[in-house]
Amino acid sequence: MIKTKIFDEFTCLADKCEMTCCRGWSIRVEEADMEKWKASEETAYLCDKTAEGQMKLSHCKTCILLDENGLCEMVKRHGDEALSKTCKEFPRKVNKIYELTDEQEGKVLCEEYSLTGACPAVLQLIDKEEKNAKIVEIPALCEHELEFAMPVPMEYRIRNMLLYFLQETEYTLEEKLMLCFDFLHECLECEWETEVDDCIEVYQDCENEEEHVALYRDMQYKKEEAFYELCQTFFDVTEFYKEEQMYGAYLTALFDFVEKMDTSAYLEAWEQFKQDFTREDAFFTKVIVSEIFSDCISDDLEILIESFQSIVMEYIMTRVSLFLKEQLLQAQGMHVQHTEKIAYMSLYIRMIGHNVDGMAEYWEDNFDDPILEKEYLYLLLQ
Repeated sequence: MIKTKIFDEFTCLADKCEMTCCRGWSIRVEEADMEKWKASEETAYLCDKTAEGQMKLSHCKTCILLDENGLCEMVKRHGDEALSKTCKEFPRKVNKIYELTDEQEGKVLCEEYSLTGACPAVLQLIDKEEKNAKIVEIPALCEHELEFAMPVPMEYRIRNMLLYFLQETEYTLEEKLMLCFDFLHECLECEWETEVDDCIEVYQDCENEEEHVALYRDMQYKKEEAFYELCQTFFDVTEFYKEEQMYGAYLTALFDFVEKMDTSAYLEAWEQFKQDFTREDAFFTKVIVSEIFSDCISDDLEILIESFQSIVMEYIMTRVSLFLKEQLLQAQGMHVQHTEKIAYMSLYIRMIGHNVDGMAEYWEDNFDDPILEKEYLYLLLQ
């Protein structure tokens, strides 16, 4: 069993949560729970007749069981056991690693327990961790170089390399993310699983890592062009979400600001902000590691890469959002609060991380391929 370091510490904030999971998105309900609700007159009204498998929401996308004090009527009346599996488990995630056999999945080698940062209480726990602490320890069972690790599915070996780059190397966060993305592109070119293992072995070599990072450092780009593209991406990603009640409070003012801003006038401030923002690298590294640990596990490598891109985009959008908010607040003689990073990161994990298919469609529409070019991701990270 593998758990992220904070897994057992998590406790729902209930009515004290400023970003309740009961508002702002669709709430899926497992088939067994849905059938049980439909069978009873007391609970049939909870089922959304227009969206199969989802709980009925109010006109502002709030669960109809959420009372005016932010508490669940179901829990108040019947206790936690009455909740659907989705509501009961969120924000917990469980992955099972099966031993591979020639014909089918074999025995369970390991169970992994993690928490999604879509819940701000999870990010609060991560923020309290020591700067150099690892959010998850990958045990020997899952390490590629051990002889008994081969039954572990390829996607987990790839994912574990991403965790290695982020937790074990000493580069900047942006360089680590590019190293991960470079590695994923190399894996995508492999035709056979043995080639992927060869790729893993090559990327474990420190000299090879340093060569790749040196290439990133030498890459040329126009700062104004990079900042403009970043602001345009923010505009595209938030355009529809800002109309939602829960998201609008965080995004509308920033969206209006970007729509009118002259990016060249803020370029110097952006460069200084990025330098200052590196003090948050330890926090965001842990968040990214936690998200990769739970979400980058698809046996379809393209989908795994789309998940990785989405996680990186959550970080990119959080960073630029905090910059934009800082510019707005400075005009009022105020500054962004430390806790804002938690609110925005949690917001983007909901918007992007829980809509990877939508992001893949956006990338394909704009770039003719859901897998981004390495140079483009590098541009957004600058």
